[in-house]
Amino acid sequence: MPERSTVSWSCLIESSVLAGDWRQGLESFQELNCSGLDSNDVCFLAALIACGYGGLVHRGWQLFASLSGDFGLSARPEHYSAMVGLLARAGELDRAEELSVTMPFEAHGPVWRALLGASSVHQVGRYGGAAGKQMLELDPGNAEAFVLLSRVCTSS
Repeated sequence: MPERSTVSWSCLIESSVLAGDWRQGLESFQELNCSGLDSNDVCFLAALIACGYGGLVHRGWQLFASLSGDFGLSARPEHYSAMVGLLARAGELDRAEELSVTMPFEAHGPVWRALLGASSVHQVGRYGGAAGKQMLELDPGNAEAFVLLSRVCTSS
């Protein structure tokens, strides 16, 4: 990279993750942190999403804790959503639900979508019903919520 800045690192990390190369995204995130530049909340979000794709629950928790603890950044709803998604995809639905109800923001669509989708995949209906209800309250015409709810109902 000819000019290294937090913005260029952010683009590199995020594009790697979006292209499906979560390992490269995490490696780039690590390089950024060793470069002397400060990470920003966008870089952290991409790194959390990378951990979710890789099933790296412990690493995701470490990053999430270091966001405010080591870097002095405030976790946004998107960071919480990424953590809920990470936990839900890993089958840790109890922890995902706990985080969704204890986060300092009102849970929004992506949080409920992560719980509902994971309920469908892991065939755990008790989370799916509540998550589906929340999704439909936020967006009554959400076709995705109906599809995911039907999967939860047929798998339970």
